[in-house]
Amino acid sequence: MRSWLFLFTAIFLEVCGTVSMKLSDGFQRKGPAVAMAVFYVCSFAALTVAIKKIDLSIGYAAWSGLGTAAIAIAGVMFFKESIEPLKIVSLLMIVLGVAGLQLTKVKTISASEKEILTEVTRDSEHLATCTIESP
Repeated sequence: MRSWLFLFTAIFLEVCGTVSMKLSDGFQRKGPAVAMAVFYVCSFAALTVAIKKIDLSIGYAAWSGLGTAAIAIAGVMFFKESIEPLKIVSLLMIVLGVAGLQLTKVKTISASEKEILTEVTRDSEHLATCTIESP
């Protein structure tokens, strides 16, 4: 759970960095340019902590995909960018793709876990064939 908090923090910081990039006006404004660098460094730091426990494919897809969707929304809301049906559908596909990656995560078991399961199954089958004799 803590890793997911770091991941969503990384996404938020990445969005702040990208908004600061826009506000820097091509590095013409120093304040937003410095803020952009700070936000991106902090975003990468939080992402690095997050992917210690979250699969890299899922963590990076969420960071980049949800960040992209959030930036598109921020562009429409704060920078008067256009919004067309195709843009909305495309953003939904990004979010669904990230969700799909999370849904495909299947726990794999190690060789020793397989061996234990095989032994337990064998023992339970043996017990099922046993008869109890009364004294």
